[in-house]
Amino acid sequence: MVGTRDYDRLLAHAAAAQAKVILVGDDRQLAAIEVGGYLRGVVTRVGAVHLRENLRLRHQFDRDALALQRDGKAAEAMAIWQTHGRVTVVDTGEEAKATVLARWWASPHRPSHQSIMLAYQRADVAALNAAAHAMRVQKGEVREDGIAIAGQQFGVGDRVVALQKYSRRGEIVNGTRATITEVDREATTITVRTDSGPS
Repeated sequence: MVGTRDYDRLLAHAAAAQAKVILVGDDRQLAAIEVGGYLRGVVTRVGAVHLRENLRLRHQFDRDALALQRDGKAAEAMAIWQTHGRVTVVDTGEEAKATVLARWWASPHRPSHQSIMLAYQRADVAALNAAAHAMRVQKGEVREDGIAIAGQQFGVGDRVVALQKYSRRGEIVNGTRATITEVDREATTITVRTDSGPS
């Protein structure tokens, strides 16, 4: 995904430092945003070592579908995934949100926080978060006496993701995942324990 001009600068620095550059990628996947094609040029002119066995995907049908997708046959790939329950087609956005929420709740990985929901629009993300929060409160996983911050309800037991660095304590950076351990309704603050340990 690196543009050709950036490759040129990188290789010039590597040559000056007498460093070895190893390019790793797939020339048939996402193209560079800028002027690109460098990796494809190297593969066609010089050759490359190819990994032939896919160890990440356990099922053969997943491998077959991925091969079709890489060849530009998205409809055929989706048909395979739909047949095996990897893709669900619904008629409305509300039905899609309800399906995502139900599958997230039923996921065996949800209690360990390894299952997530994704949505394209912020309004859908907010709706899914609110529904998930309400379900967890109802089941006793999150305390009901929380606080509202920026229009969103939070309670002890809720899961949060930091969207920016918290400068006073360096362990909280953008993307840090944590669990709320304390809520101060007067100060409108929360205390969290990060997945790596400290709070």
